[in-house]
Amino acid sequence: MDKILSHLNYKISSGKGQSEKIGLIIVNNPDGSPRWLCNANSSTPLFLKFYLVSSLKSRLLAVFFRVVFKFRLQKLLLNYTEVLVERLDVNKKEVLDLSNSNWALFTGTIGPNNKMLVYREQKSGSSFFKIATTKTSNEIVKNEHITLKKMEGILPLNFLIPKVLSYSNNFLEIEDLSYLSERGNKLTSLHAEFIININKIGFSEVQPSDFISNFKLEEKLQNLKKINDSRIPKGILRKLDFLINNIGNKKVKTGLGHGDLTPWNMYLNENKIGVYDWELSKGFFPIGFDAFHFVFQQNIMVSRTNWKSFKQDIFNNEQFEQVISSIDSSEGAVKEYLKYYLLINIIDYLDLYSKQEKWHVQVFWLLETWNDALSYLLEGHFCSERGLFIIDFFDFINNRDYATIKFSNDEPELLSVYSDIDICIHKKELKNTLTFLKNNQFVKKVEVVKKSNMFAVLLLFKNGEILALDFIWTFKRKSVVFLDQKEVLETLEVNEYGVKCMDKNSTAKYVGCFYGLNGVNVPKHYLPLKKYLNNKDKLSKALLGFYDEDRKGVNLSLVLKRYIQNRGINKYFNKVIYFFDVTRSLKVKKGLIVTFSGVDGAGKSTIIENVKKELEKKYRKKVIVIRHRPSLLPILSAWTKGKEKAEQDAANTLPRQGQNSSFISSFVRFSYYYLDYLIGQFYVNFKYKYRGVIVLYDRYYYDFILDSKRSNIALPKGLVKFGFHFVFTPNCNFFLFAASDIILKRKQELSAETIVELTKNYSNLFNQLENRRKKQNYLLINNIDLEVTMSQIMRPILKKLK
Repeated sequence: MDKILSHLNYKISSGKGQSEKIGLIIVNNPDGSPRWLCNANSSTPLFLKFYLVSSLKSRLLAVFFRVVFKFRLQKLLLNYTEVLVERLDVNKKEVLDLSNSNWALFTGTIGPNNKMLVYREQKSGSSFFKIATTKTSNEIVKNEHITLKKMEGILPLNFLIPKVLSYSNNFLEIEDLSYLSERGNKLTSLHAEFIININKIGFSEVQPSDFISNFKLEEKLQNLKKINDSRIPKGILRKLDFLINNIGNKKVKTGLGHGDLTPWNMYLNENKIGVYDWELSKGFFPIGFDAFHFVFQQNIMVSRTNWKSFKQDIFNNEQFEQVISSIDSSEGAVKEYLKYYLLINIIDYLDLYSKQEKWHVQVFWLLETWNDALSYLLEGHFCSERGLFIIDFFDFINNRDYATIKFSNDEPELLSVYSDIDICIHKKELKNTLTFLKNNQFVKKVEVVKKSNMFAVLLLFKNGEILALDFIWTFKRKSVVFLDQKEVLETLEVNEYGVKCMDKNSTAKYVGCFYGLNGVNVPKHYLPLKKYLNNKDKLSKALLGFYDEDRKGVNLSLVLKRYIQNRGINKYFNKVIYFFDVTRSLKVKKGLIVTFSGVDGAGKSTIIENVKKELEKKYRKKVIVIRHRPSLLPILSAWTKGKEKAEQDAANTLPRQGQNSSFISSFVRFSYYYLDYLIGQFYVNFKYKYRGVIVLYDRYYYDFILDSKRSNIALPKGLVKFGFHFVFTPNCNFFLFAASDIILKRKQELSAETIVELTKNYSNLFNQLENRRKKQNYLLINNIDLEVTMSQIMRPILKKLK
């Protein structure tokens, strides 16, 4: 309070000198610091002169204050205090007399530009005082004084600026224009006309390099990178750097700009507009700067609208078109001048915030929206939608506690399409994080699987790209907890791109526990992590065995059960929670049955392997490959040779080598395998398909119909085909083919005539089935180009999964 009073030439009195008792009403900021002050005997809440009333919440709050003051209840319902004050300098005239009731004070926004605003009513007229509290704010108050004096009489009569009533070294007194009565929160044609008029004052065209130099953009950006303020996300700096380095050669059209045009520093009525706060004005702003700033500030600071929602207020707005096209009518000019606005505004404010010890919450609102707008500009230039999202995501969680798990040290946006992002994070952060994911401009769909220890999130982007994120707050396998979240978050490391990563010791433990609890050794590519294990730690000692290919590790569950998280009541609690996790996972999910057919050499194995990898790594789906039939019943020869020997002989025998021609023998053999299909299809559906697993069949029942010789069966085709009526039809069926000469180059197991005949027969069968069973896909694919084939296969599979 003493600091505030000192700028008014007052101080808290000790009671010894000439002093007077003042009653004050103080309305605080959310952090408890004073926001508005006024004399407690005031009959109206004059501090509302500083308040933008635009939303329902703000209207209700304004009505509340007016009612309270009307019925003289402010001392009872608001923060009332009495202070004993005296003048600091009796020879200096104070800005206002605190004992009078006709004033209100706004303490201003925290930071180097901080200044206090005072509203004072007198018989001679009302006025506003701007009182500089820092060296920087003193300079900008001085700039406003110069600008206002220069502009007197320049603008048309319906565009008003306040008259300067008095000016001294640290304060400026200006005319009150609030008689215009309204504050508009929408950009109207009156705003547009005002901006066009001031842009034409001092109009010029400058080279991009001069534009960058005029605003010291490169200098300030390099300084921001140099000071390495951890609060400033690295991603936003990289995007700004890219824009400056790729600004192009087109001249930038500039003119006078207000610099801070917002709904709360202007008044208007039907045909007049009065604008305050010219302290940041310059004579070389890019055209339209003020229009962009008006919309950004209104949506971020007042409406709390995200970029995805309000960008239409820029690109589908006739006022914006009017402002920009009045000077630059070239195609894409609005987007071009948005780029200039963002470069100036973001770099200037980041430079300002870097000098600010404590950030208010609005800074984080601004950062998030600026980042989204930059990504909109950079889409298709800097990287893909997925890559831009990853940058924005890490910038969003930059000032939160988190640690990525096994994350790459390369640029985040270059993360492989087959890689996901695993993050250790506090559970309390998930609500805001999920909101961010759903509101992101590139995200089309968000799928969330909730477990007791983590959320598994799958993002589908507008361009079809996929990203999986696992948000983990408890490290456990089944019911066994194996790492401490607090320890992980306290020992994290930050890479050069600002991504917080689990440190090497925690990573070594995590990898060792992950594989050790599954009873297997650590894969070779993780073996270098062994050196980061601390031999003095009991868990690290237990994990060493899993990092050694020559010996088995110990039973980790026995080691971990000594941890407090796995003992006593915690042990039973973990088991109950795991039971519910398992129960939830048993609900019916959307899986698929997919079949691949084709003659030997058509490339089925390669395609199946690629489809499996694509679905598992990129789309995070569980996949199982089944050969020919469900195999609930073993191969026939297993009854005489044993399962292992029978499978080995079958693998070493070329196809179509059987000599069986007996109807009875063939019927018995077919009946055995047909029974496997009849029974096994239920097993496959309930164990896999209805639990969300995608089943890939390498060959299917169609081989019995068209190539029964392969299974050493000789039966009429019609009989075998009839049996298909009782077999479930798979969701997607692909027949891969190629010219006989190409297949023979791959494998020489069939004659050219056989290849041609089988291809023709499969083609006829698939065409027939396609016509009869229209809900299932029957596709014939000429498998020549791997990329084209994969595209033709993945399209219907992904469509079925939606």
